[in-house]
Amino acid sequence: MTHQSYDVMWARSLRRRCEEDDVSTSSLHAPSGGRLTDDEVMQFFDGELVAGTALGRLVERASTFAGCSVGVASPGGDTDIEAHPPGVDRTRTERVTRPLPGGGLVWAGGLEPSVADLFLSRLAVAVAVAQQRAPGRAVIANPLEVLIDPGSSEQERAAAAGRLGLAGESLVRVVVCNGPDEALKRFVESIGARERVVSRVTSESGLTVLLVAGESESLDLPGIPTGVRAAYGVVGKVVAADVSYANAFDAYRFTLPSPADTGPYPATAGVWTNGARLSGLAALSRLRRDQIETIPDIAILQGMTEKYGEHILEILEAYATNDSLRKAAAGLFIHHNTLSYWVQKASAELGYSLTEPYRRAQLFISLCLFRLWRDQELTD
Repeated sequence: MTHQSYDVMWARSLRRRCEEDDVSTSSLHAPSGGRLTDDEVMQFFDGELVAGTALGRLVERASTFAGCSVGVASPGGDTDIEAHPPGVDRTRTERVTRPLPGGGLVWAGGLEPSVADLFLSRLAVAVAVAQQRAPGRAVIANPLEVLIDPGSSEQERAAAAGRLGLAGESLVRVVVCNGPDEALKRFVESIGARERVVSRVTSESGLTVLLVAGESESLDLPGIPTGVRAAYGVVGKVVAADVSYANAFDAYRFTLPSPADTGPYPATAGVWTNGARLSGLAALSRLRRDQIETIPDIAILQGMTEKYGEHILEILEAYATNDSLRKAAAGLFIHHNTLSYWVQKASAELGYSLTEPYRRAQLFISLCLFRLWRDQELTD
């Protein structure tokens, strides 16, 4: 899987919705009388090629246009994507086929014989082009990739869920993780001991995505193997797994590698983040790195880490996430006067007093953005 950032995939989804709005399905039906002409077939597929219609949507639109069943099958002969007009008896329709250049075939059932040859020829070309435009989405795509891609059609999602042995109403969540191979293996095993891991895919960048069956709101684990970064998304229907993936992806941006195999971990450690608890913070994770670095506090915090060391971030995060100085100091096992010293130091560097109303919240947001800015793994 070639991993794409969530904002890129969101753009793909937006483009798909725009394409759907530009040409409504009502304008795709054959003329009155139901007979297609060669010119109409040519114009339809030329339009789809120019628009760059995605594979699943192309099959749906071709079926609507011709008023017949249309599908794409793998080299083994199993149908992977198909679409049917309402009221069509799928079992009684004779299929005509045309091979695809890269293997597999396209088929149509109940197509007018007068245009069958031209229709299938143009469909095969359009399908081949759609596959080339989306190299990660071959005819036989990993079903998990299909489910987490917001550009997938409803039929693609339903088919992908079926290939995983799941009904469309099945409840799942998505887990996003990365880390050393052996540690990551133990992490996946620990999840499998708690919930059923239905599918797994790893991107070229090393990011691993898990589809986990279950309906519990939280997925508590006794510990996360050292060096593993991990987060999980909200529970939802499998056909809407892209929502859970986006949520898990947002949460992953806030995580840090686990410092120890077993917990408990302080809240500031960023270990095993539950995306359902992000709320409005999820919006921060969708900012690009170049956008974040325009905020003055980012450069100041970077300068402070270079001058005082990484522990200054731990101190400031403890202060920003606790309602009292003494409680924050106790969590760090330092004297509250020591913490007060560093808070004053930070106030001088940042140019505003951290004891003023709302400044603690401002510091917390700046620290969140700084953590995202330092994350080199998923940015750009």
